[in-house]
Order: sequence, then C-alpha cells, then structure tokens
Amino acid sequence: MKPVSVNGFVVPNKLGRKFGRKGNDWGILIIKMENDAILRIISWSVGPHDSLWFCIYGTDGMMENNRWKDTNVLNVHFQKSFEKPKLKRYIPEYKIKKASKTGHGVADFFVLYDFIN
Repeated sequence: MKPVSVNGFVVPNKLGRKFGRKGNDWGILIIKMENDAILRIISWSVGPHDSLWFCIYGTDGMMENNRWKDTNVLNVHFQKSFEKPKLKRYIPEYKIKKASKTGHGVADFFVLYDFIN
C-alpha cells in the first residue's frame, strides 16, 4: 500500500529549546493511502522528558503502548460495532533479535529494515 497524498507542517522550536532540544516542538502529517485509508501522525518533543507513545486506530479496534512506563507493553482493544471490547495486553517478541537493541521502541530498526527490503 502506497501513499497518494501527503500534507504536513511543524511548529518551530520555542518551548523545547528551554530543555535543550534542537528539533521542532511538534509536527503533524496527514497521509492518504491508495486504498483511501487516512493516516495521521503527530510527533512532539516538548517538556523535560520524552513520551514514547504509539497509538493505532482501525475499524475493528485499536492498539497503543503504555505511555510513560513499560512502553514495550502493547494494549490491544478488539471491538466490532456495539460489542463489548476485548482487551489483550502483551509484550511483543521480535524474531529479529537486533531490533530490541535499537531506539524508539524498535521503530528505528523497522523503518530502516523495511526500507532496505
């Protein structure tokens, strides 16, 4: 699946510089995929510490990791319309052992891995 339209902007570094950050305070991307799916990516880096939080919504549920502690724990909510949601929590095991030694909850590894492949 490929993107067909990408829009985005950033908010310049005004708050983050107080904490020694060099990048933009936050940014947003809106991506339309070839199957008409819409992705929204919001990143931020303000305050004295980072939050490593990922959240994905779909038509049958959503997934997010813990935000402040144990960020490797995934919380998956399965829910068809009007049904009681089912919650599953787990820690993913990566078949590629090198992945667990990289940053941003292994996101850095898989972006490069998928790009190369």
